[in-house]
Amino acid sequence: MPKSAKPDSPTDAWFDPEVEAFMRIYDTWQRTSGRLLKRLWREKGLTERRLLILAMVRRGANRPSHLIELLDVLPSTVTFETDKLVGAGLLSREPLQSDRRVVQLSLTPDGEAVHREMVMVLNGYLRPRIADLAPGELAEFLRIGRNVIGATPRPVATGGIAASTEPSASTARAGPKT
Repeated sequence: MPKSAKPDSPTDAWFDPEVEAFMRIYDTWQRTSGRLLKRLWREKGLTERRLLILAMVRRGANRPSHLIELLDVLPSTVTFETDKLVGAGLLSREPLQSDRRVVQLSLTPDGEAVHREMVMVLNGYLRPRIADLAPGELAEFLRIGRNVIGATPRPVATGGIAASTEPSASTARAGPKT
């Protein structure tokens, strides 16, 4: 079946052209950021998620429970990832003075340096591209991106998917603060 042809039956799966274009943009960004950050990944034994955790801790998500909620992952995943960052000397884990049961995360000086380098690499790549946008294009792009990412898919009676702005189960769950 040619790529432009519609499926012959409901069981023939295919992407809407807009969905495919969106996925290609996302995939291109993933590959580009991966190439830009590959040296950091290799030198420091980091993954994209670990770099993201460094950035999140730097911005104030300094408890495992914050990371669990923001990343929407299992507690064991955050434990595994933060253990690797602590082992690499990029993150420290200390009990909170006011409640010793609560763990607080912070970047070490080496973690700060890695974070700073990551920011410089990505800003250096994106700033010139953003500067070339027409007035208002960045704001529109960000607005649309937030709308797409913020929409939570939910099943529809016809078997399709409809967008919902209702919070996902992960954002609505409550649990112990760690």
